[in-house]
Order: sequence, then structure tokens, then C-alpha cells
Amino acid sequence: MKTADVVVESYRPGVLTKLGIDYAAAKAVNPRIIYCSLTGYGKRGPLAKQADHDIGYVSLAGITAMSGEAQGKPAIPGVLMADMNASMAAGMSIMIALRHAQMTGEGQEIDISLYNVAMTLMPGAASLYFGSGFVAERGNNWLTGANANYNIYATQEGRYLAVGCLEKKFWSNLCAVLQRPDMTDLIDDDANHDYLKQQLTLVFAKHTLPEWELLLAGKDTCVTPVLDFAEAVDAEQTKANEMVLNVEDAELGSYRQLGFAMKLSETPAALRKRAPRLGEDTQQVLSQAIADEKLLAEALQTK
Repeated sequence: MKTADVVVESYRPGVLTKLGIDYAAAKAVNPRIIYCSLTGYGKRGPLAKQADHDIGYVSLAGITAMSGEAQGKPAIPGVLMADMNASMAAGMSIMIALRHAQMTGEGQEIDISLYNVAMTLMPGAASLYFGSGFVAERGNNWLTGANANYNIYATQEGRYLAVGCLEKKFWSNLCAVLQRPDMTDLIDDDANHDYLKQQLTLVFAKHTLPEWELLLAGKDTCVTPVLDFAEAVDAEQTKANEMVLNVEDAELGSYRQLGFAMKLSETPAALRKRAPRLGEDTQQVLSQAIADEKLLAEALQTK
């Protein structure tokens, strides 16, 4: 730790204190060190030492209760929302802390709680509740299925379209494509949305997904097909944005992996090194901590 810039750990609170390698110990030998802890529920409170997974964090944060259809049970989100967003929060926090260390010589401790991160993904629900006391429910909120112009509809062959024309201009464009100008102004009254959902259900069921893609192409409606991941990978937009990379490996041969969402003009992201194989860097890391060759050899034999 004397020469490290950053330490990242994900043990339960208190474990590394018992081992003598917590932030206080790290700071004592390296005041500039950035020590980032990724915890489930944070380092304080009744759940601080409770084990859990993404489904637990998003459920306690209120996300699961908002996911799914109004008359059905809560739905498990399709992505690991707390896990993935916590990693981004950790990365941004570490960069902020490194900049501070460069300017002041002062390191610091970072606590990223997956539960806290899940809570921050609810700004809309929070604004509603803090401002009016209204608790957003699944299927009964304008962004979770209550509105006709922000919803999912089946096509003739059982595929789906995502309708996201919240703004009036996009809704008007959609009504024009559907040849239903009578629906244009009905969207302004919430009382009409159940009727509009019924009408859209009937209309979208008249054509297949490919037919709708042709009819909607270039019409500026904010309506898109619901794709599975294989379809998303092969989509022209994915290729244009270089979001799938072809990687060559001496042992594995050619394989694909996801590209980089961040596109920087002067320092573009690039795949510079593959993930190490199990134990690949063990000798290099241990040799930095163990100078005696005999002890190093013994350590390398330890399972």
C-alpha cells in the first residue's frame, strides 16, 4: 500500500479492520492513498453487515415495486441496476479523489453503497413523493405504463413496439402515421389514456414488426422495436457506434465483447489489455511484497 494510488475492496464492513488493512492502516503508511469500499448497505445502520444481491438492493430502494404491470407481481429488472451503477459511481468517485490528491497531497476514503446507489436511481419517484406525498406504483405512473404514449404494444406476429412519444409533436406524428388524427388532442386529458391504449393495441396488431418499421421509418415518432440482445448486437446503430469489438487472443482465438460507451475525441478508449487469467499476475504482485526468493517461492506454492 505504500506505493499504491488506489485500493478497491468489497468486503463486509469490519472485515479488513480485523485483518489490519483497513483505511486507517493504509493511510498510516500512505497519506495519499484512495481507499474505495463497495458495500451492500453502507458502513452504518441496521443492515450494514447484511449480505445481499442486486435484487435485494433495488427491492428495498423501491425500484422493484415500480417494475411490472399494474395487476401483476413486481418484476425483477432486466439488468443489475445497483451493481452496474455502483461500479460507475466508484469509478467517478475515484477520479474525483485522485484529482484532489494531485492538488493537495491528501488521500481519502470512499464508501459506495449499492443500496444508496439504487436510491439515487429514483429521482422521479422521489420528486413526486417529497412534493406531493404520492407514491408511484407499477403500471400507474406516466413512465411505468399509465400513459398511452409511453407504453409497449404487441404487433401482429407477437413482437413488440416501444412507444415513447411523450412530447405532443411526436404523438402528433404517430397519429398521422396511424391515420388517426382523432386521437391527437385526446392525449392531453389523462382520462382518455385507457381508451387510447385500447385503440393503439388494436392498431398495432394489424401489422408485423417489419411492416411497422417501414411505416414508421423517418417519421420522427419516438417508436422503436423491442429487440433481444442478439438483435441489438447486429443492429446497424450498434455497428455505427462501434459498440461490439472483435478481439484476437493467442489462446482463445477471435471473440467479441462490448465496446465503450464513452467516446472521447482526444483520448479515445481502447482495449489495451485483456483480463488476466487465474493466477497470471500472482508472481509479479507477490514479488513486490516479498523480497526473499525462498519465501516468495513458498508463497507461490500456497493454494
